[in-house]
Amino acid sequence: AVGITGATADNLQAVRLAIAATADDGSGGDTFSELQQVVTTAANDALAALTLLRDYAGSAPIPSTQTYVTAGIAGVLDGNRDAMNSALAVIGPLASDTVVEIQAIVDAYLWILAEANGAAPDLTPAVNPAVEQYTLVGATVAGALAARELALMNDSVGAQETTAVDTVAKLNALAAAAARVLATATGASPSPALSSADLAGLRIDNATIDNMPAVRNAIGLTADDGTGVDTMAELQSVVTTAATEAAAALLVLSQYAGLAPVPELRHFEKAGVSGVSDAETLATMNSSLAVLSPAATDTTTEVQAMVSAYLLILAEANGSDPDPPPDTPLHAATYDAVGAAAAAVLPPMGLSLLNDVVGANERDAVDTVAELDGLADVVSRILATAAGLVPAPAVGLADFVRLRVTGVTGETLTAVREALAATSDDGGEVDQLVKLQAVVDAGLQSAAAALAQLRDYAGGAPAPGVATFRTAGVVNVDSGNITSMNSALAALSAAATDTVAEVQALVEAYRRILEEANGDAADATPGSNTTVEPYAAVGARLAADLTPSGVRLINDASAAGPSTLVDTVERIETLAARAARVMATASGVASVPALSVEDLVRFRVLDVSADNLAVVRAAIAATSDDGTGVDTLAKLQAVVQTTTAVGITLSGPQSGAAHTPLTLVAQMVDALGRPTVVTSDTQFLLSTDAVRGSFVPASPLTI
Repeated sequence: AVGITGATADNLQAVRLAIAATADDGSGGDTFSELQQVVTTAANDALAALTLLRDYAGSAPIPSTQTYVTAGIAGVLDGNRDAMNSALAVIGPLASDTVVEIQAIVDAYLWILAEANGAAPDLTPAVNPAVEQYTLVGATVAGALAARELALMNDSVGAQETTAVDTVAKLNALAAAAARVLATATGASPSPALSSADLAGLRIDNATIDNMPAVRNAIGLTADDGTGVDTMAELQSVVTTAATEAAAALLVLSQYAGLAPVPELRHFEKAGVSGVSDAETLATMNSSLAVLSPAATDTTTEVQAMVSAYLLILAEANGSDPDPPPDTPLHAATYDAVGAAAAAVLPPMGLSLLNDVVGANERDAVDTVAELDGLADVVSRILATAAGLVPAPAVGLADFVRLRVTGVTGETLTAVREALAATSDDGGEVDQLVKLQAVVDAGLQSAAAALAQLRDYAGGAPAPGVATFRTAGVVNVDSGNITSMNSALAALSAAATDTVAEVQALVEAYRRILEEANGDAADATPGSNTTVEPYAAVGARLAADLTPSGVRLINDASAAGPSTLVDTVERIETLAARAARVMATASGVASVPALSVEDLVRFRVLDVSADNLAVVRAAIAATSDDGTGVDTLAKLQAVVQTTTAVGITLSGPQSGAAHTPLTLVAQMVDALGRPTVVTSDTQFLLSTDAVRGSFVPASPLTI
């Protein structure tokens, strides 16, 4: 009450400091006016400093250490000024417009900084910053922490150096990390997820980007109330154990090559890989691990990428069900990630078709890498066929079944292949299942049309070509036997040739007949001869009606002659008619027309003519009625030969008669081909076919 004005409770500290700064002998304030000047100046300076502090928002002018001193704020030094400034920058003017408010902020931050003593012993182990201190400095995230979150944060702050907590942003980052740890422990999935950077910020070791899924899993398995991770020691133990187990599990996964030890569900879980939750999925993922190299599966990130890719493929394999949103397309990289090498290298057209095929199949058709690559191989051969190539193996019936393409049968397969080959070489006409099915349907129509042409052929032109048989699905028809096959088609009814099986049976029957007609060549099937069935199958009704002896005769004739003897049904029937007349003659039945010289000549019989035909017929009629005496060319020839021998009687010289010695041009042989002694008065048969040379009898001969 000395009358000095301008001093207030808010600036009193500044005034005191100003007075203390005058001359120690008191001369700077030993008069009323001098003291008033000191107070007024201090009050004005304090107000300016306080205004600067109140209005600081992170940009210039930046409060200095002296600013705090001038404003009358205690405890701010050069080493902690930036921390105080970071707090003022976020608090706002309403909460920092008095010395009391700012001093409270400074005191709170000093408390927090004192807690961050790193490896040094904690001077106040029983006392830690409360949410109020964090709230005062503007660390709103820390100020909102629950008890166990705050406990972990303070434990972490205590392990930090002051440089790790000297801004509000750093405090909030630590608080957010602590909150995510406790949220993860409850089984929640905070966003963003707890990261290795969070744990590193909390001063927790051994957590990496790659093992974080395993670490998160391990934290999630602790008590939901957070008691298992609300201290640094507890959290570090959980993380270290998880990291160790993840490394061991990854080793099992990366080294798997199809042999023991086989990865189990626990290995994927310990490695931090999600999505593998049942035995069926486990088997699928193991099929992928078995083909991928260890280098491609030795991190959790790599294995998770493989699993995620295969899950996409399995989700696509939903058969007739609509694709669930979002419809994620499968790329070459997707197949590459699971080790489906054949699928990964397909061109765009092939990849498009493969994806369609995967979508049309059920899960069990694509749940191994071998199945995926098997489908990719089929797709590759479809594209090759479309490009006019002949893949090995060619696209087969089973391939179309795997692709879920319908209608193809073994009989129509050739026509379908031809239809594929007729499409654009770039595969653009078969890059979707619906397109491929349309091409197949066109091939089926071509096959049906070709079969109809075969069925309806009745002779004449135009005759079916080799390509017609091929398109219809009939094999083993070529330029060498096409005439024979067409003659059979013409001889048979439409009802007997309206299926591929019937036409194929016709072809195989005729091939059997033609194989027998080998002329002078060695018989490829000496123990097997054509029966009536092949003749019936090709429409040779007369041949089919022959007796067993008649069939043997035409078989012998065709075997001895060229294939032209039987290369049409008409020629087979002509030969059969001749054989029938031989058999009728042998049985004593008069055939109409009667057995002719031409008939016998066609069976390669020699020495028969109109002059001796009656004798020949009689000789044949004298054989067994069942035709077994004339059922081969040799037997028939032998019968005919007996009728063409000449009877000769030789006698010696007559007494008193003059005879000219006779030279008989002949060589007599017996049935075994040995020379026979000829003497006078000998009666013998001289076959005209036996004339070979000359001999002179022992005495003159008379005929």
